[in-house]
Amino acid sequence: MRGISKLFLFGRKGNWKIIILCFFGAGTFWFFNSLNKDYTTRINYPIKFIYNQDSTIVIGELPSKIRMEVSSGGWDILRKSIGFDIDPIAIELRNPTEIKYLTNTTLLPIVSEQITELSVNYIAVDTLFFDIQNIRSRLVLLELDTSGLTIAENHDIVSDLVLKPDTIKLYAPESMIDTLDAFAVRYSENDISSDVEVDIMINLPFPRYNIADPEKIKLSFNVRRFVEKSSDIKVDLVDFPESFATDSIEKIIQLKFMIREDSLSKFNDSSFVVRARFENFNFSDSTVIPRVVEMPSFVKELSFENPQLTFK
Repeated sequence: MRGISKLFLFGRKGNWKIIILCFFGAGTFWFFNSLNKDYTTRINYPIKFIYNQDSTIVIGELPSKIRMEVSSGGWDILRKSIGFDIDPIAIELRNPTEIKYLTNTTLLPIVSEQITELSVNYIAVDTLFFDIQNIRSRLVLLELDTSGLTIAENHDIVSDLVLKPDTIKLYAPESMIDTLDAFAVRYSENDISSDVEVDIMINLPFPRYNIADPEKIKLSFNVRRFVEKSSDIKVDLVDFPESFATDSIEKIIQLKFMIREDSLSKFNDSSFVVRARFENFNFSDSTVIPRVVEMPSFVKELSFENPQLTFK
């Protein structure tokens, strides 16, 4: 007894090593001996689904494991619990889009057939739920969202905003495809002062489940600089009677407008046609308001310096 007590004397480090090794050896012997016995326990076992994936898509996530109670020797249970040398249980779905769940009653024979080393007592989960849908396609019209687009000062867009193509084919789960009548393509840029031709990636409404064909489109439009100009334009008088002293009417009116800088050489006063009709003549103040009936396409923001003609 005195010899044993001496082993525990604190000053003797060598004795402690011997004690630890003894306990470790005893524990190891007990552990390996225990694995030779039979046990009943619950384990999580990996599963995989076998189905046609070419024309279907999974909504959410497929279950990857099932919990079940098994009985077997300790070695077998240990190997399956830690995932050593383990193949997932294959669950074949012949009609994946028609089946939305599997009960434990359905799963038990599938599991028992594929796990031969363990005795499966029961499946601990009542039901496995999943959602697999057919993939459908449809043509979707693209709409351009220009809310994030601004043009530089004294510049303007002088052409149509063209999307090529303006429709795409979308592939999506059947429960979503009918909601995709049209969706916006967004282009954001500030102070644009030159022509634009850019590729835009399609911003899919359900990016996890959608495929677009094509995946990107081209947006193009032209931008030009405008300059301010004014001009004195002769007014054509229409249907004025001879009794009116038309020579006394101020037949010149000043127009102010913005004109495309690259079209200045094309402009002359005859580019405008301004008319005043006698039927619009105001006898109370002897005035008539002219109207611009023709103007160049490269002119905008037209205004009269003096909006009316007056008899003297």
